[in-house]
Amino acid sequence: MPATAISDLIPLSAETKNPHPYQVFGLTGGEQDSQVIVAAIKETIQKLQGAKPDADPAVWKKAAKWVQQSRDILLDPAKKKAL
Repeated sequence: MPATAISDLIPLSAETKNPHPYQVFGLTGGEQDSQVIVAAIKETIQKLQGAKPDADPAVWKKAAKWVQQSRDILLDPAKKKAL
């Protein structure tokens, strides 16, 4: 099935304009277990990469941008603490 909405690629509603980093990976806000965070990131990235060939390019690019930004925040202890 081709991805035509953000919600087809990552666990966000189509109306989301500025997602919280935890939301991008379907995590509960404030998740502290680094193994859970890394697993959610990997799962989301794999799903996103697998969907790329059939996805609307603009939607895929937006989802990939949010995933990258959120990943950078959650994997950097200083940025995560500031969150």
